[in-house]
Amino acid sequence: MLTLGLLLLLATLPPSPADWAVVWRMAVCGAGFGFFQTPNNTTLMTAGPPARSGAAGGLVAVARTVGWCLGAALVTMIFQLAILHKTTLCLEVAAAFAAVGGLASMARGFQNKRRTA
Repeated sequence: MLTLGLLLLLATLPPSPADWAVVWRMAVCGAGFGFFQTPNNTTLMTAGPPARSGAAGGLVAVARTVGWCLGAALVTMIFQLAILHKTTLCLEVAAAFAAVGGLASMARGFQNKRRTA
């Protein structure tokens, strides 16, 4: 949902969209992020023993911060190097990262189902 929101909705916005056009597209992206992020955080926080939940929370926070930093650096690089359609390219790259994350999460779910079967 996040990937589709980024790629199909935000990346295809006209050059001067109305405010409501941006708002509902961002709402779709936010819902997709929520459907992805919450289960992943729950899995990370409950995967280890309860005595190590503090370390798991720290790992989640570090991963989030590294992602923010690398994402900002990537956007800066795209804006510096790209000649045309810089914003659209940033959204396409973000959609690709979201798709990879979604596929990795789905693969983990399939592995868990095979182990329990």
